[in-house]
Amino acid sequence: SGRYRTGGDIASLAPPEPSAEDRNAAMDLSKQPVEKLFRLLTYELIREEKRPADRQLRVRDFQALREASCPERLVDIVQQSAKVSEELRDYHLNITGLAGLYWLLHEYPEEHSWVWVISSSHERIMRKVHNHFTRLAAVALDDAEGCLSPNFRTALMTSASTWRRLSGDHVALLWNGIAFGILGDVTSWRDLDDEGQAANAPGGPPPNVSWSENLIFGNMWGSSIHKFAEFHAHEVRQAAYSELSRMQAGMPPHPSAAKWQRSDTGVLSSFEFLRRQLYGGWPLDKGLLRGLMRHVLQPGYGDSAPPSVADFGAGGGRYSEWLNDTGLVQAFAFDATHAVSDITGGAVRQGGLAAAG
Repeated sequence: SGRYRTGGDIASLAPPEPSAEDRNAAMDLSKQPVEKLFRLLTYELIREEKRPADRQLRVRDFQALREASCPERLVDIVQQSAKVSEELRDYHLNITGLAGLYWLLHEYPEEHSWVWVISSSHERIMRKVHNHFTRLAAVALDDAEGCLSPNFRTALMTSASTWRRLSGDHVALLWNGIAFGILGDVTSWRDLDDEGQAANAPGGPPPNVSWSENLIFGNMWGSSIHKFAEFHAHEVRQAAYSELSRMQAGMPPHPSAAKWQRSDTGVLSSFEFLRRQLYGGWPLDKGLLRGLMRHVLQPGYGDSAPPSVADFGAGGGRYSEWLNDTGLVQAFAFDATHAVSDITGGAVRQGGLAAAG
């Protein structure tokens, strides 16, 4: 019948050469008999299983990069970023096309190979992007000549920060799959009221989630990675062209660029500030804050104006955030770190008490 039976060899279901009738119906697979659809699905699964593994950075590749000039290294990064973006785009189209076969076979719920498709495709995507950032890190670590300026590293750091969030989304998908058997948002379940509308209160036991919903959530994550790779390639290309133009003109990096990497007179570098911002590096002493509220600030009640506080050297602005959350104090956070307003989304303003020398 063209369908897999337990104990059989899945390779035996690979389809023969397409006939003229198959070619005529290729534009509309819904016209194909179900047996041929299952054979096509088997063929695509085998092809996916035999897809070559992504190439990792070999020692010879690293040595070649080490011997390259600064412009050649920048060009290599641009080319590799564009290559990864193109590969992820093509792979995403292949996987979504494969997933489309399950919609045509929706009347056969016992066909559950879609689980393998989601798991293996996500793993391949993770490895592809991880290999790319491993290559970037290798180039950035071995940069005694200063080929990668702070401005160029900023473009790379922006992408690394975005990838951290997207890889966290993948971990969330794994968590949902292991814990609940669903890749989507399990907190959105709702029971229906008597009129068929979603109730306000959370629902009861998880519903019997269909394969289609899991495929949708899996493909949504893959789509976000594909779009991220396109943006990353664009940003790297623009930053590299700017650097190459500067090198060709014999101009040094802008003096403000060094502030991203080097700390100065007690002021954190922008990269160190960003690292603490991303990885929870700002402690908060709530006991001190409660003491300030009770013995120093002593906010009034009624129509009295709330006391105002300016926090200089605020770091990530957590103290001002805590005070503002009480609704009893108006706090403003300032820090002298370069580009602090951009890093914190405006929560911390640029400013310091030290006078310029």
